Amino acid sequence: MTYPEALAYLDSLLQRGIAPGLDRMRAAMDLLAEPQASYDVVHVTGTNGKTSVARMVSAILVAAGLRCGLYTSPHLESVTERVVVNGDAIGHDELAEAVTYLQPILAAVEETCASAPTYFEAVTILALQHFAAEACAAAVLEVGLGGTYDATNVADGVVAVVTNVAVDHVEFLGPDPLGIAVEKAGVIKDGAVAVTGVDSPELLSVLDRRCREVGAAALWRLGHEVRVEAVTPALGGLVVDVATPSGTHSGVEVPLLGAFQATNAALAIAAAEAFMGRRLDGAVLAEAMAGLTVPGRLEVVAQRPLTVLDGAHNPAGVAALMATLREVFHFDDLLVVCGVLGDKDVGGVVGPLAAAADRFYATSPDSERAADLVAVADAAEAAGAEVFEEPGVAAALQVARDDAGPHDMVLVTGSLTTVAEARSALSL
Repeated sequence: MTYPEALAYLDSLLQRGIAPGLDRMRAAMDLLAEPQASYDVVHVTGTNGKTSVARMVSAILVAAGLRCGLYTSPHLESVTERVVVNGDAIGHDELAEAVTYLQPILAAVEETCASAPTYFEAVTILALQHFAAEACAAAVLEVGLGGTYDATNVADGVVAVVTNVAVDHVEFLGPDPLGIAVEKAGVIKDGAVAVTGVDSPELLSVLDRRCREVGAAALWRLGHEVRVEAVTPALGGLVVDVATPSGTHSGVEVPLLGAFQATNAALAIAAAEAFMGRRLDGAVLAEAMAGLTVPGRLEVVAQRPLTVLDGAHNPAGVAALMATLREVFHFDDLLVVCGVLGDKDVGGVVGPLAAAADRFYATSPDSERAADLVAVADAAEAAGAEVFEEPGVAAALQVARDDAGPHDMVLVTGSLTTVAEARSALSL
């Protein structure tokens, strides 16, 4: 099977949609002799911030000398971005070989379970098998959806991170934050150290109850066992002081924009120390953070006009984004290019963006899941914005950049799918 053929095969699985449940994954792991048990896992879930935390943890473990796999989703340009070992994405030939090997396994799973593996399940199986084949000592797995019934939950993490809990994926997780917390807490396993940025006492009680029920080793809470002691803005990022149960770290340079990245860094450092069982050396943290990037998260891609991409796709993510913009950037008018997926809270995403925008460009990414352009425009108009409709992301971005003055900001947001198309239009 060639690389294009492998991609075509994986893409053919997209029509199967999302089907939470672990039967198919467990059958696949059984057929593959449990590859996920050959390395220790840091499992990362949460409504927002989990990709940043996962990338940070992986970078720290690699800097500490471990061969480490990293599994994240979604990808921006290529599915290979999801499967990384020691900073290197799986190669085209490697992916083609892996899909060729796994195709009969997936067929056997379908026969055994009377239901076919989904796209996300297939890529997750591929990642777990690849990390075993690459003799990884550790793997950092980002949950795709929820926790308990997510495909990644066939792995038992020695560290489980719950970044935060907010309402998202309502059709699968429901509208109740308590129910969502229960679902995300499902990644906490027997003997694990749980690390969380959740601060609501009610939601924390859910995590604490799960820890006690399964016999987790500890629950490290942001603001208690894990603390951000100080945050200082710096050129291109932040300098943070962090305290964990293993010790303190002063002057950690985080090359990512947004005060919320200080929280992500604290959770990541704590998770890595829980995994290693000791305090991390400052040189290890410096090496890990120096090369850190998180594409599509407050990513500056052009100047004059300042053009920023951010994949905020739920109300909590948008709130964090809007709280950060004026703190981090200096600009005159704000021009927002926004495309949202239809299974999201369109009004909750669009409303705050439109209320802050001087001009709002409603668009629609090239996805079957995309929200109707008119629905996005109507939500923006309801928030009082001056709205322009541009059907394609590339066209909307071009119009916004043409309309912008040299000291204005063009913000592309609403979904990572929208951000991916903008990156492609800018040839990034």
